[in-house]
Amino acid sequence: MDNITTTPRTRLRREPQRAVYDRQVLYQLIDEARLCHIGFQDGNTSLVIPTLVWRLDNNIYIHGSRGSRMLKQLAAGQEVCVSVTLMDGL
Repeated sequence: MDNITTTPRTRLRREPQRAVYDRQVLYQLIDEARLCHIGFQDGNTSLVIPTLVWRLDNNIYIHGSRGSRMLKQLAAGQEVCVSVTLMDGL
């Protein structure tokens, strides 16, 4: 099993028994989901933008316009939060 290393920022605190840190399981989730939300700061404003996500090897890619606030913040090195959503039924 190839686990992803946790940090104080990425370690699940509420119901930690539900956490999965196995790299292949997480990759499978990203490959199947196709939807993520990117949270970031722009000045004094917090934003969350839904976008497409996909993975190639050990990298994730997100859809966006070069002129978007989100990608400008990412290019500038802004810290972000990526939440992947797997919708498998209602």
